[in-house]
Amino acid sequence: DAFPRPDASTDRFLFASTLGYMDGSFIKCRTINLGYDIPAKFFGHSGITGLKVYFQAVNPFVIYSPFKRDGFGPDPEGNGYGGSVTSAQAGSSIGTGGTGGQGRQISVNANNPSTKQYNFGINLKF
Repeated sequence: DAFPRPDASTDRFLFASTLGYMDGSFIKCRTINLGYDIPAKFFGHSGITGLKVYFQAVNPFVIYSPFKRDGFGPDPEGNGYGGSVTSAQAGSSIGTGGTGGQGRQISVNANNPSTKQYNFGINLKF
């Protein structure tokens, strides 16, 4: 279970600090590039010396992600909008604003999914 059952025998919430953790593993396809050079022999005497047709897809899909599968958001990749992480020197803390509170070091793209782009093009040489 992702969330523990309530327990009336205790006066505090056990393991509350671990409820924000989940399996963050994922496999994501970031870029697909396809191109084909059409041979000049197909153009005859038209003056065309080369033609290349290409297709590019950026962030087209996520292959595997428990985060996405369980409905927590569209993209499991961290976006850096979480609480600040201060230096690990003496006297500093990890948390929001360095106050000693426990903050999130990385938030997830639950509200800002990666932009998907699909480009198709032709390069024509004369």
